Amino acid sequence: SLCQILLLVSKVLAMDARSTLTAAAVTLVLSITVSGCGTSTTTTATITTTTMTTSTRTTTTTFDPKYPLYSCSSNFKMKNAQALSRKGMCVDDTTFQHCPDKMPGLWPNLNHKEIAGLRLFKPWRPEWGDDAARKRAWAALKTWVTTNNAKVLIGAEVTCDKRNDDTSWKLNLELMQLLGKEHILGVAVGNEMDIYWRNHPPTCIAELWNTRYWSDLQSRVADMDKMGFADTKVTIVWAMSVLGGNPWKEDGQARVNTLVTNAYKKWHDRWVWSFNVYSIWDTNMYPTSPQNCDAKSKASVAISYTQNILATARKRIKQTTGGDHNPIWVGENGWSSPMPQGHPLFPFCKQYDSMETFKAAYEAFMNWDLSLPGGLTGPEFAFYFTMRNAFNGGAQEHFGLIDRCEDANCKIYTAKSVAHSNFTMEQPPDFIM
Repeated sequence: SLCQILLLVSKVLAMDARSTLTAAAVTLVLSITVSGCGTSTTTTATITTTTMTTSTRTTTTTFDPKYPLYSCSSNFKMKNAQALSRKGMCVDDTTFQHCPDKMPGLWPNLNHKEIAGLRLFKPWRPEWGDDAARKRAWAALKTWVTTNNAKVLIGAEVTCDKRNDDTSWKLNLELMQLLGKEHILGVAVGNEMDIYWRNHPPTCIAELWNTRYWSDLQSRVADMDKMGFADTKVTIVWAMSVLGGNPWKEDGQARVNTLVTNAYKKWHDRWVWSFNVYSIWDTNMYPTSPQNCDAKSKASVAISYTQNILATARKRIKQTTGGDHNPIWVGENGWSSPMPQGHPLFPFCKQYDSMETFKAAYEAFMNWDLSLPGGLTGPEFAFYFTMRNAFNGGAQEHFGLIDRCEDANCKIYTAKSVAHSNFTMEQPPDFIM
């Protein structure tokens, strides 16, 4: 029945971006997903994914020697990509610190398709270099943005160190003025703050969520307004643990519901609802045996996973705003090959972290038209994570579409690996049951 299918699918719809499924999230997703299932209406249920693009091998490199910005070379080219004017790429710390002049301006593995947006997590860090190094990086960023006529999602840090946060914010304002209002997509004040509690003392978490976060958020927006950015969008990018409440996480770890409710009441649709969506951290998607290796690997990189998470988020947003079309952004989406440090390894399932699966994840994102199931309004913008392999909290990750700063070639260089073509989840696989 429809209710049985929805109950099964709901098990994977409320995942923390880097953690296991929370009991509260399961309960709430179930209650929302199956509401109305007791009615006698006749309904046809289909659970779909966007079909993966079939890949071809070509002797034509994606590198363009006449293009002024860096681009990587590859003998593998994707056939199709959709909604490129509403897609961008995250700037990892490796690239911004060590080779800002080598931020790719063209999408890897596409034939001269310019990247329309960047997500910057922070304006700079002192340990990356002195003011001269920062200014060189900013000059490279400005050249990139003006060459591609692109938009930037500016990241403002929120940490336990308010003094450093305030200093970094001043740099953000300076950078925004350098880039120009026309090139600022929005400002994200904090990233994955719903899981910030994991590695920080309870006293800091209490101070942030009881008083400082909301106060600092209002202060940042007031500064933007004074500097001429009065209509620039404002957001916080959440991990998936925000779905662990009704409608949003609200506990001693993070008082998200209170914060976003206040933010929406104050700024309405200047406020954007942003989420990082990663199946790679979803333990329900991990293979457990050779028998389900293929199914889980394919399901993990099917775009339906991201679509279903965002569909759940869209319904939660309506609980807060009463609207169906409030703006959504995807802050991060991607895959790592090999697995990030700290991620479980599956010796019996080499496919899971293979380049084949990495390529399938990238193709799925690029071929996604940014639609959501059920006719729900999809995201206005989505960012792929990321340019190069980098460290996250000291852990080496391999999400980059280019391995290192010195590489001229794209990470996906040939079509040796065959992408997961035409994979559609038309019913819940047995591992969801």
